[in-house]
Amino acid sequence: YESTVGKLYWGRQYLTLEFFQLLAKSDFVENLCFLLARKDGGSFPMKAEDIFAGTFNVVKDGVFYGRYWGCLPGYEVQNLHFETCYWSAIEYCITHGLKRIEPGAGGSGM
Repeated sequence: YESTVGKLYWGRQYLTLEFFQLLAKSDFVENLCFLLARKDGGSFPMKAEDIFAGTFNVVKDGVFYGRYWGCLPGYEVQNLHFETCYWSAIEYCITHGLKRIEPGAGGSGM
């Protein structure tokens, strides 16, 4: 999130560390869906150092809301944003029987 917001001249970081800490302690955490890109497919159990990109999403009332994307500097991979934010999100929705996806700012329901 920070890496993406920092790259955009119009970007504003309004989700703070405190926001994420409070969110982690709340019941709303059950509605979160993270789609992640890991180095070399990563290992199990998943390690934070294997993750280099991902999306922060909300799933509520049968709708997938895609919201925030980030990728660490130096890991720019062609089509990674599209794969993580759209194709993986669509696959998640199909797998979990969700009827609608709202891909994020400027997107329309599909």
